[in-house]
Amino acid sequence: MRDNTQLELTESSTMVLTENVLNPNGARVTLVGGLVRSLVRFTAGTPPNFEVNTPNAVVSARGTTYDTNYQSGATRPGV
Repeated sequence: MRDNTQLELTESSTMVLTENVLNPNGARVTLVGGLVRSLVRFTAGTPPNFEVNTPNAVVSARGTTYDTNYQSGATRPGV
């Protein structure tokens, strides 16, 4: 991506990428199913510049690496 953020998808994952939604240098990812690893680059002096949406959660970050997993109909007791 423009700010060197990287995305890694596992097989059979589905996502939609919409740029420039949060700010001119940001991006929004909608994870429909599967797993995406986000390696988000830090951009000094800006609000969080990257967002992952699933049907039941939203994650926003600036300068970190994290995984987001969503499976329709799957439950995670205790979480």
